[in-house]
Amino acid sequence: MTMGAMCEIYSAELDGVKVAVKIPRKDCEEPAVAEHDLEVELDVLKRVSHKHILGLIGAGNREQKPHRFLVLEFLELGTLADKLDGDAEEAANGSAFARRQKRTKKYLDFYMVTMLERSMELALALEHLHYHMPDMFIVHRDLKPDNVGFKADGTLKLFDFGLARVVKRRNRVNARYEMTGETGSMRYMAPEVVESLPYNEKVDVYAFGLLLWEMLEDRRVFDGMGVTDFYERVVNAGARPNLDSAWPQDLRKLISQCWHADVDRRPNFRTIAERLRTLYSNAKHSSKFCMSAINLNEDPHQKNRRGASVNVARSATTTNVVSPRGRSGGGPSSRTEIGGKKNGGGVFRRLGKMFNSRKGGAKPTLTHTAPEAYSRNGAGGFVEWGRRKRGRGDGGWGGFRGDSVGGRPCTGEGQARTRL
Repeated sequence: MTMGAMCEIYSAELDGVKVAVKIPRKDCEEPAVAEHDLEVELDVLKRVSHKHILGLIGAGNREQKPHRFLVLEFLELGTLADKLDGDAEEAANGSAFARRQKRTKKYLDFYMVTMLERSMELALALEHLHYHMPDMFIVHRDLKPDNVGFKADGTLKLFDFGLARVVKRRNRVNARYEMTGETGSMRYMAPEVVESLPYNEKVDVYAFGLLLWEMLEDRRVFDGMGVTDFYERVVNAGARPNLDSAWPQDLRKLISQCWHADVDRRPNFRTIAERLRTLYSNAKHSSKFCMSAINLNEDPHQKNRRGASVNVARSATTTNVVSPRGRSGGGPSSRTEIGGKKNGGGVFRRLGKMFNSRKGGAKPTLTHTAPEAYSRNGAGGFVEWGRRKRGRGDGGWGGFRGDSVGGRPCTGEGQARTRL
């Protein structure tokens, strides 16, 4: 069904129910590491039970190598990465009416309410990881669109816990822990992880801030940025994406706090979930429209001229984000460019109707500002927080190991686990 850096996913049936089976890749150069990741994921999934965390159905061993496998819920509607990367062919074939309609305030308000609901669900899943055990917490360490998926009814599911860690909690607030640095996907990696400093569960908060920006912008953060530029501008200079002035002020403040370089200034997921719940409720009730699902593929006037009725599904709370391909577990194979695919118009589906999402704006640029200053630089721009760090001087990934530039698969705990 799909293949990640370490594992591959197959669709199967168990007692008449479609499931996903996750096993280490046959061509994996370090199968012991892949099986270790599956054991970690199994341990985590046995500890959690939440509506928005992918469910574990079972696990077992095969006679042939690699032995270990997991049986997981199947994600019929694919991943958030599918939506962000989009489908270039569908975007190219979109009607002129669709392109006009998706720029209207009604559509953008509808999109905002939907994304706030989805982000609130993701925050609740992460709150469960961080707080459901009184003496321990689980840090995901690889939060990205590839690891957020959707069931057939649109239910959001967080998955892929191969890099997760179960950590014994200390009494001190915001205590740091010695864990492997340079672990996860570099695009979403918190500064303290990049620098191999002690860190805590707030690394998930940092990644969530970037993910929330992506959901609202409907495109990849730092898209198209090369490896060297990414390291110099984002890692060293502390660049952050611009926040659209049309977004609610409280939402912009929340995002900027989530990706703050200072760990102590990042909110926890209890606070994040509550603030998103308030933002979602306010947006849903203050919007001056009926939350109607809009058929963006066809002009209703054209339909009326042909004598067909216009069927508009009216729903606010049940509208769900979906994507064109079914998938569960694992991410895409490695790429050598931060940006991955070009923006191609993601997809919403609601009761069989299609919503071609907004394409990305201009190519990102960077501005240099004073510390803690914020500066807009047009659509898709970034801000510099003024943090200056020592350069690595190698013009590349600064010594990061792993599969991020097409090398050998990343190795086990205790070494860098960097992915794109």
